[in-house]
Amino acid sequence: MKKKCGLLLTLFMSVCMTCAVTGSTVREEQGYVIDMHTEQQCERLCENYDIALESDEEGELARQAILVADSDEITKEDIHTIKAEYSAIVEPDYVMEAAYKTAKSDESGCEDYGDTWNLKMIHAEQLTDRVLKPIKVAVIDSGIDFTEELNVTGRKNVVDEGYVVPLYEDITGHGTGIAGIIAARETGNGIRGINPYCELYSVKILDDNNKAPMSRVIQAIYWCIDNDIDIIHMSFGMPQYSEILHKAVQDAAEADILMIASAGNNGKNTCYPAAYEEVVSVGAVSSSGELSVFDPDSMELVAPGEKVDTTSFYGGIMTVGGTSIAAAHVTGIASVLWGIDPDKPASFIRRLMQQTAVQTEEMQKRGCGLPDLEYAIIMYDAFCQTEQDKSVSENTISENTVSENTISGNFVSLQNDREVESFEEPDAVEGMWHNDNTDDNKGIHQVDAETYGNTILHLNQTEMKILRYYAGYPDVLTQEDKLHSIEESDEYPDQLKELAEKNSETIDFVYDYPEMKDKKQTIDLSQEAKTDTVPLLLQWDERWGYMPYSGGLLGYTGCGPTNLAMVVLYLTGDKTVTPASVAEYAESAGYSVPGSGSSWTLISEGCEHYGIHAEEVPMDEDRIKAKLDEGCLIIINVGPGDFTDSGHFITIIGYDRDGFIINDSNSRTNSKKRWSYEQLSRQMRNLWAMYN
Repeated sequence: MKKKCGLLLTLFMSVCMTCAVTGSTVREEQGYVIDMHTEQQCERLCENYDIALESDEEGELARQAILVADSDEITKEDIHTIKAEYSAIVEPDYVMEAAYKTAKSDESGCEDYGDTWNLKMIHAEQLTDRVLKPIKVAVIDSGIDFTEELNVTGRKNVVDEGYVVPLYEDITGHGTGIAGIIAARETGNGIRGINPYCELYSVKILDDNNKAPMSRVIQAIYWCIDNDIDIIHMSFGMPQYSEILHKAVQDAAEADILMIASAGNNGKNTCYPAAYEEVVSVGAVSSSGELSVFDPDSMELVAPGEKVDTTSFYGGIMTVGGTSIAAAHVTGIASVLWGIDPDKPASFIRRLMQQTAVQTEEMQKRGCGLPDLEYAIIMYDAFCQTEQDKSVSENTISENTVSENTISGNFVSLQNDREVESFEEPDAVEGMWHNDNTDDNKGIHQVDAETYGNTILHLNQTEMKILRYYAGYPDVLTQEDKLHSIEESDEYPDQLKELAEKNSETIDFVYDYPEMKDKKQTIDLSQEAKTDTVPLLLQWDERWGYMPYSGGLLGYTGCGPTNLAMVVLYLTGDKTVTPASVAEYAESAGYSVPGSGSSWTLISEGCEHYGIHAEEVPMDEDRIKAKLDEGCLIIINVGPGDFTDSGHFITIIGYDRDGFIINDSNSRTNSKKRWSYEQLSRQMRNLWAMYN
């Protein structure tokens, strides 16, 4: 989905922050961010000023022409010379600050939590029946702690605190709370996020004061570009405009990344980066539906942002507020809508949220709206049609888009006539997360008026480290750690080791084999059967992937049963037909080939067992499209190439102007792409049109 933009060469000088064992904070004395435009200029400047070049260990920033210089190395007097000699852009390394208001933490949880008024207001209580594809969401914030509710796919620590690990990555709880609103899984404590199925990435930039220099934000944005992130969430800001930061934002927009940011809590001007036109700026509303008093004058969307329950560090719960929290709701909604069709551009999702938003009179005056997830899903297909019928630049967003509720073309009205619902204000006591900067007691504190009255609890960084170390959290391993463990262990069959090595998507499935192989799994395909699209079933799904098939395991050799199962499920709606049941039938009927998988006759003949007919199709693009137009699905067998180094079944489920749409039972990534006839034809060995 991503179109990588071309980036300039980036080199980093000494960082303008101090890093101590107990944490990394923003220094009072600012350094400078310098855009040098080219690698040669960077090298010449560093040579002239005797500055050693540094870059982070992964080298993400070794492709932009941006320097971060400490004020001890480049003085104010030098700045004029640098600007003149190098035509460079030089800016102070401005300080960003999280846009949070208040928070109350309860490590044990309590019965009063779980009021999901915030989800009800935006009609996000239940996910769509459509089968969603995972969208990569990066939360640039204070980190995300390990909690049962949150599944973090990847992590990047820009602050570089030596002791920070996933178990206790988040010093303040801000990023963990944001992530909970976006993607928390329901575990029985009453907390649930909007989209637990998105791929969550933690990019830590904020220190123990919830602050970060601008240079960290720039570094984080380019890391997101390099790692094909779909949505960047930023709940922080600063009042100053920065040309260099704007360039990073523009590069992200060019890479088709949707950026969502909190508008700020100053009650006046929208802060940056939310104020950039490429970024969706989000303000807050209360449970009554009223705009919050701390909202700035200009916002694109608003969302619940007062007394909202979410996840906290230590596996606790906290009640939070601010435009930070509001922005997280919009990010969650965007990830759901984009998961319907990841091939849509970011601008499509942005306009869809805007034009299906509901408004109060006050919101209309301020030019903003409250997103409505349910209504956006209902109007999704109609909006697709209107987008096809009008020629609008993907990168141009009208200032009055929210109020322009009727779109020309087919004259399909997208106007949301619902009223903004009002809910009783939650009965929650709020406190304030803050930092005591005294030398004797430097650390995070919590004010909890309900439990402790006016007592302030002091917890310094060393105490926090010790507490979290002995908190009994389970081990958290990276994908690389898991793969190494698989390769070094005798517990895994050679087939599974090969599967994990060849396909990184399967590492978690393979890693869980010793624990899961003997467990009886309940297979319920009710949700998949309800969809109006062909559900993507994966042969290495833990519900059936460990069962024996064809002399091995279904997760390795089960492409035939899995493809036939998804075809039967879609064409008949029979949710009892699963990859497991088809595999059992194939074994009993002699359609499995020991050591190889499935014979072609499983598709051509075995389908009759389920009331499905198969017809061979010539290898001709027009004939394939004609069968798809008739409502058929096309199962193809491919040889070595993009999908396999031996043989493999995949299913063509449709086509559009960008190519054929496929379901590859061995890869979500392949299933998200469009494939030309030329690409497929080089690998095709046979094709069958499937119909009932």
